[in-house]
Amino acid sequence: MDLSQNMVLIIFILLWILLLTLDKFKEKYDLKLNYELKTYFVFGILKTKIGLKFIDKVGKYKFWQWLSTLSIPLAVLISIFAFVNYLMSSLGVINGSIEREAATPVIMLFGNTIPWIAGIIALGLGITIHELAHGIVARSFNQKIKSTGILLALGIPLGAFVEFTEEYQNSAKRVRGSVAAAGPMSNLILALLFLFALPWGTSLDSDITISNVLEDRPADGVLFDNDTIYSINGVKINSLGEFQKEASKLKPNMSSNIVVIRSNEMIDYNITTDSDGKIGIMAVTSGYVNLLINIIYWSFMLNLLLAIFNLLPAIPLDGYHIWVSLPDTIRELGNSRITDHIANGLSYVINDKVLHSIGSLIWLLIIVVIIYSFI
Repeated sequence: MDLSQNMVLIIFILLWILLLTLDKFKEKYDLKLNYELKTYFVFGILKTKIGLKFIDKVGKYKFWQWLSTLSIPLAVLISIFAFVNYLMSSLGVINGSIEREAATPVIMLFGNTIPWIAGIIALGLGITIHELAHGIVARSFNQKIKSTGILLALGIPLGAFVEFTEEYQNSAKRVRGSVAAAGPMSNLILALLFLFALPWGTSLDSDITISNVLEDRPADGVLFDNDTIYSINGVKINSLGEFQKEASKLKPNMSSNIVVIRSNEMIDYNITTDSDGKIGIMAVTSGYVNLLINIIYWSFMLNLLLAIFNLLPAIPLDGYHIWVSLPDTIRELGNSRITDHIANGLSYVINDKVLHSIGSLIWLLIIVVIIYSFI
């Protein structure tokens, strides 16, 4: 973890201490705070009115009703894909065709596979957009929002939440399905936006530094970690995109000229690639560009995972409520004898008993695969 990451963590912890201190003395000194803090050891729930005002302002447009309702059939199709893919992946982990590490919970990848700061920002952004989308669509249906707020861990924002009133639980299935679909579909849209932003991030000027030299590969013992790549075959490397472009041009058993900067000295090497056209190095950007690219990349990945996971048809995930609402949604959108027959047919297939069975299977597989990944 570099200095900038440590500084960010220290700022969050200091903020956490400040919130705890203000909350402790608010009654003694009659402090008028615009938030309510509930703490559970190192975790906290910070309720604010900022989210309510934002939801009220954006959610007043009826456009959100139609957009979210029309997204229900699409969400169901993606849900089917998510369920089948998860089922096949789980069986793959169990039978050994997929490595056990692939089943490691995402939260345990932080600090190793996922950089702390970039990962926290990406996850917090994804959860926040997810919850705000729920609230905005619910408000467009004139549903009341009980509270909004932020989830914290030692002051680090992990995301946001939107709490509905009991009125929402008694609302029409189409309303609940539309509200449920808004969350994961907003994550999918966000994932696509970050995917399109990734080429821009890799085009930013930055020193390209070797982060790892693979053993028993052509570069092993020649190039070293922290070497800065100056040029490849005469082409100066100024960005990650340029590095990737030149690396893709390397052919199997091809002699390649690599110039690196080591200890402020420029060193020239000729390295012959292996049978795969690789020399066996991994490289990263530096400074703020590295942080920015990681934020963009992990925002794409984590938003995609949030969407797919939440679309699984299992209580309390959004997928369950979307599936339950499908027959009524088709009936109301079509408003014809044909759509009535389709909706009635789906009602026999999509019911609480069937969905509870599917949901139980999903959660059982999740538990089994997670346990199996640690054995």
